[in-house]
Amino acid sequence: MAAQLLQTPKRVNITVTDDATALEAVKRLVTGHETKVQIVPSESPHRCVTWSGGDHVLVRLYKPLRCDAALEVDITEAVGPKILGTFTNGHVEEYYVYHTPAKVHEKPDAVDGLARALAQVHALKCDLDKPRSWVVLRRACESARTLSFGERGHLVKTRYKDVAPILDSSLLVRNLDQLEARVPPKAHVCLCHGAAASHLILRSDDADSRLVDWGAAGVDYAAWDLARALHDDCEDLPELSDRRAFVQEYLATLHDEPPAPSSVNALVTDIQYFSVCDNYLRGFLLVERAHAAAKDVDAAELLSKAAMRLRQARAQQYVVVW
Repeated sequence: MAAQLLQTPKRVNITVTDDATALEAVKRLVTGHETKVQIVPSESPHRCVTWSGGDHVLVRLYKPLRCDAALEVDITEAVGPKILGTFTNGHVEEYYVYHTPAKVHEKPDAVDGLARALAQVHALKCDLDKPRSWVVLRRACESARTLSFGERGHLVKTRYKDVAPILDSSLLVRNLDQLEARVPPKAHVCLCHGAAASHLILRSDDADSRLVDWGAAGVDYAAWDLARALHDDCEDLPELSDRRAFVQEYLATLHDEPPAPSSVNALVTDIQYFSVCDNYLRGFLLVERAHAAAKDVDAAELLSKAAMRLRQARAQQYVVVW
C-alpha cells in the first residue's frame, strides 16, 4: 500500500467513537492520501478507511484484554498487518484489500493456510515467559464458579442446571490439578496467536493466508494454540487423518523440511491433551459471557454451549489423560 508511517508508530490523543473520529485519526497518523477519505460500510466495530487511488487502512479498536502493546508492534512488523500509528483506544493498521475471512472448517486450503500461518508465528523469536493459559484457565474457573443466575428468567435457570453440577462438583478443581500435573514435558513454548481460526484471512486465489488481530497474542504452548485453532467452532477435534495432515503442514513450514513420523505423532498427541484444557477454558468463559448477556435468550444459548464444552472436557480427560 502507498500509505507511509510518519513515525514508528506515531501516537495521537484521539478516542475513536464514531466515523468522524476514525477519519480524524487516519488523517493525523497516515500520509500519502488526499484530505478526502471515507469510511467503507461494515458491521464490524472496526472501521475500514479508503481514499482515491485504492489505498485502505483499518482503524482497529482495542479489546478490554489485549497483549502487550510493544509486543504487538513487534509481531506486526514481522508478519503484518503493520501498525501505522496508534490512538487512545486503538490503532491504524494496514488493510489487506484482496483477502477475505477464511472459513477454516469448510475449506481444505484454508486449513492448510492456517497451519502455515501458525507455523510462521510460532517461529518468531521473543522473550519467553511462563505459558499463560493455565493462569487464565484457573482464573476463569474461579470466576465461573462464583457467578449466580438466580435472578434470571426461567429459560436461563433451566440451562444453568446443566452447568451447575459440573461447576459445583468437588471433582472439578481436583481434575484440573491432575490435568495440569500431566502437561506433556516436552510441549513447546513459544509466541502464540491465541485466536487463530477466527482471525485467518485468505486471498481469493488461495495463494496467501495471513493472521490478523493480535490482541490475544502471548507466550503459550504451541500445541494449545493449535488445538484452539482446530476446534474453534465445536467441542470435538477433526478426524485423526485431518489432524495429522494439519500437523504435517505445520511442521513442514516450521522446520522447512518434511517432518519425521515420530514428530507428527508426538504433536498430534499433545494437541489431543491440550484440547481437553481448551474445552474447560472455553466452557468457563462461556459461563462468564452468559452472565454478562443482556438478553435471556442469549444467556441461555451461551450456557448450553458451556455445558457441551465442559461435558466434553470431562469426558476427554478420562480417555486422553488417565
